Amino acid sequence: MFAVTKEQLLDAYRLIKNQTVDIVNNSMITVKAEENCFWTREDIKNNNCLCEENLISVNKEGQNSEGKTVDGRFTIDQAVFEMLPDIHCVIHLSSRYCSVWAQSGSNLPPISYQQIQEFGGEIVCTELPMHRDGSQWQQEIAGKVKEAIESREADQMRALFINKYEALVFGADLNEAIERAILLEEFAYQTYLVGVENAGEYTYLPYNLIEAVRQE
Repeated sequence: MFAVTKEQLLDAYRLIKNQTVDIVNNSMITVKAEENCFWTREDIKNNNCLCEENLISVNKEGQNSEGKTVDGRFTIDQAVFEMLPDIHCVIHLSSRYCSVWAQSGSNLPPISYQQIQEFGGEIVCTELPMHRDGSQWQQEIAGKVKEAIESREADQMRALFINKYEALVFGADLNEAIERAILLEEFAYQTYLVGVENAGEYTYLPYNLIEAVRQE
């Protein structure tokens, strides 16, 4: 469906780190190449020493032919692919301001024309899972991600925040997802600064204006 090379994926990881101030350097990219074939990252601590050997092909169950263990966040990606069939790339973004916004537990308000044009409006943050079973935390988050997607119009879901964790960015392909990841970090930064300037108050663009911008 979508051909992607390990070299392209490594370039994408470098671009995300350099363009989004990813100090933690634990972003993750999953590309849906075919119906039961995905390129993603194996389970490593972070991307500081990421190399081609860490980029693996897995099936829907996260199984790799070489026996490598996939990053547990792959469970969350599968929830996105299931809910949004036109999406073929998911990026877990651990950048500075996206992480700040995710940890706030708040939706990113639609305060600029640019955000509406790129993301369709407010960017939702998931509900916080109860984490009753610590060994199943990825599955719990995947359930909250599904609920967040269901709460919005599917064709407007281009990103969301995972409460107390990180951002998820979606794209029809790798390039689109990378572009959105870079933009989301910028909008999270801008909105944070607006909140500082205005003592936590945000002026939302009017709903009729948001609809007009969406239709342009």
